Amino acid sequence: MSNVIESQFGFHLIQLIERRGQEFNTRHILIKPATATVDIAAAAEKLVNVRSMIMSDSLTFAKAAKEYSDDKNTKDNGGMITSRATGSTYTPMDQVDPAIFFVIDTMQVGEISKPIPFTTPDGQEAMRIIYLKSKSKPHLANLNDDYQKIANAALAQKRSKAVNEWFRKNIDTVYIDIDPEYEHCGGLQLTQ
Repeated sequence: MSNVIESQFGFHLIQLIERRGQEFNTRHILIKPATATVDIAAAAEKLVNVRSMIMSDSLTFAKAAKEYSDDKNTKDNGGMITSRATGSTYTPMDQVDPAIFFVIDTMQVGEISKPIPFTTPDGQEAMRIIYLKSKSKPHLANLNDDYQKIANAALAQKRSKAVNEWFRKNIDTVYIDIDPEYEHCGGLQLTQ
């Protein structure tokens, strides 16, 4: 049994049941500390002050994100939310988190929302402000407006082609075990 281990998800106790070479069979107990309402109120008050500094031009949004944000995914890139799929900072409205959609839907470009509550991916209550940097109207993709999106798609296609070629080249020398759960996926065909 391990000592208490703290992670971004909470506090763990981990028990090693069995070990076979590099394979481990473990189980754990996770306890997430409750977030106090006082902490949420204090965070909201702090965000009101940060928002005021940004709106009075005594602090940029990017610098505020760097100094005050606890979000490791956005604090070092000016607070920009990026798409997990493409890495782009532009996200189609049909892919925006519904909690954000209803906030930005009524905002004008350049506006900063008032502090709003949300739940982090690890289940903790938090507060955030949102800055709407830009909006683009629906349009056919073109290189002037969508270069990064087109470049990402081309790179993904090139990577996929390289992986498929590697599999085809090495099919006779490498053992590939496909989990039965994925046998019927429409991906790579590994027959010769």
